[in-house]
Amino acid sequence: QQRQGVSQQSEGQQQQEQQQPQRYIFGFQPHGLYPTGAGFLPWMPSFKQHFPGVNPVTLTATIIFFPPFIRDICSWAGFRQVSKRTFLAALEERGAVMFCPGGQAELVHAWRSFLPEKQRQLVLQKRHKGFCRIAIEQRAALVPVLALGESLQLRNAVNLPSLQQYTYRKLGFPVPFFLHGRWGLSPFPRKVPLVYVIGKPLLPPQQAAGQPVDAAAVDALHSQYYGALEDLYARYSHLHPAFKGAKLVLTEH
Repeated sequence: QQRQGVSQQSEGQQQQEQQQPQRYIFGFQPHGLYPTGAGFLPWMPSFKQHFPGVNPVTLTATIIFFPPFIRDICSWAGFRQVSKRTFLAALEERGAVMFCPGGQAELVHAWRSFLPEKQRQLVLQKRHKGFCRIAIEQRAALVPVLALGESLQLRNAVNLPSLQQYTYRKLGFPVPFFLHGRWGLSPFPRKVPLVYVIGKPLLPPQQAAGQPVDAAAVDALHSQYYGALEDLYARYSHLHPAFKGAKLVLTEH
């Protein structure tokens, strides 16, 4: 479905009809400078059509709740700070969460989406595995969400990749960081096409109650999740004009 330059593709409905999970973990990638789509995607009519009755809590980094205006919007929209405690509480309360597995580590790679067409890359961070462990423990279906155009809405006005990667590793946040949006230096996203592709829910392996989760099971679900994102990109990247010829890069750095 399309509305005002935003389109959404979903593969989840057929599998949902076969086996309806009780809980969902939506993995939204890439993060972009800040993941606006993770907030409004659950409100879209097409999302509600494919996931009726599912109302995920959007979890975001703590830093989002510091800047004025952005903090107010996030609070109004019902966002919560991402932590294991809030993750589990949201799953218990709503039965679904939306979050960015790549986290702020993807911030330092967003500039690659602005490279010339033949050099352009969409970078997904795949280092984290804790969400796969939670999916198995909580028997929640893991749903990959590929966000095409998210990384184009805002850019860092100062592009110093080596320094920004170093400061992210040391401080947990890239420095320097100046949002450049629709009206110059501002937090307002640029008007660009957005395509959200929602994959089939990945059902976690069965886990005996009270038993520790096997590391091999976590690794297998993790590989399945990122394999699904690669497949979605191969099949649907042509839907976004900026990524028809761009390369998908999975990294742990």
